[in-house]
Amino acid sequence: MIAMKSSSVPLAHSARAGHPASRPIRLGAVSFANTRPLVWALEESPQADLQLSFDHPAALAQQLREGRIDVGLIPVVEALRGVGACAVAGVSIASVGPVWSVKLLGRELPAGDCHHLRRVGVDYRSRSSVALLRALLDMLHGPKVQFEPIDPMRELDSTGVPLAPELDAALVIGDRAMEFPGGWDLGEEWTRRTGLPFVYALWVARSREVAATVGPKLRAARDRGLSGLTDYLRRDPFASGGKGPFLARYLTEAIDYRLTDRHRQGIACYARLVGLERELEYERELGACRVEAQR
Repeated sequence: MIAMKSSSVPLAHSARAGHPASRPIRLGAVSFANTRPLVWALEESPQADLQLSFDHPAALAQQLREGRIDVGLIPVVEALRGVGACAVAGVSIASVGPVWSVKLLGRELPAGDCHHLRRVGVDYRSRSSVALLRALLDMLHGPKVQFEPIDPMRELDSTGVPLAPELDAALVIGDRAMEFPGGWDLGEEWTRRTGLPFVYALWVARSREVAATVGPKLRAARDRGLSGLTDYLRRDPFASGGKGPFLARYLTEAIDYRLTDRHRQGIACYARLVGLERELEYERELGACRVEAQR
């Protein structure tokens, strides 16, 4: 996996409600390949009122919680837990079917409606994926599973099997997951069992005013990134070493960057299954859309 460093890229700034006029709005994006279409345009045409940095999903949620960034591309489970105040409308990182980059690998994998897993190593960089795995396993017949944190860069063998013999399998996310063929694809299982998209991450702002300010820019950046995907991939380090064609397929076939009513239904279903029934508020430019867990 090629990970981007947690560094800032400055992207004129005027006073706005709820944000100091003395500094730009700080954006935090995920350092995985599937984020690239959302940020290419921001990197290529920097705006003085935006500052972009990169980190892994759980770290971004912590930074937003602590006020170190103003808008973060954070796991949906963190938004449901109350991190941030308002989600940007229309944009997400989601899947409708196989996602390729969130999967269970190991000696023992679920089959049909059953599993025999007892101990699973999990990558806690994406807490939405960990909660998703728990929700999916709870739909199956099998023993209660114990999760243990692992470092997927160091604790897997060449086939993706956990090095620790006591672990039956490992949940691996992001670019690392795509290094291994096969596995139990969580996006595919979610859509097969619910008929809904699964939303992994949302742009979430610390206030409604900040969301209203950056929302149009983030939607425009997404649209520009997707429309120019082939050209951007030619210049992106993530596509080096001949990986461009594969990444083009992944970013267009496996990842969905929309946030429609169906996606919000998926969030509601997920919230109910993981026991989080907080309403999510979206910027008012596209209407005040609330997500309620379905009962």
